[in-house]
Amino acid sequence: MKCEIINDLLPLYCDGLTSQVSNEEIEKHLDGCKECTAVYESMRAENKTDIPDTNIEPLKKVRRKNKLKIIAGFAAGFLVLGIMFAFMYVGVVPASS
Repeated sequence: MKCEIINDLLPLYCDGLTSQVSNEEIEKHLDGCKECTAVYESMRAENKTDIPDTNIEPLKKVRRKNKLKIIAGFAAGFLVLGIMFAFMYVGVVPASS
């Protein structure tokens, strides 16, 4: 395979987005081409980022609180509608007034 094609595929290869067949061809080319191997090594070195382990527990708490707020909002809305229905149709307040 030509070096230009391999250089186009290397970013995808580094991210693990190439197929098994493409991986085999790229690896075969990298075994025989020092220039492409150097490009690949530099890409791999650039892509190494130390992403800290994030704690998502606070986000889960926020999500839980938001769910409770939504449920409380629906409950309050149904309560208001129920009270309006009771006043209008049960006879607490006559509709003609």
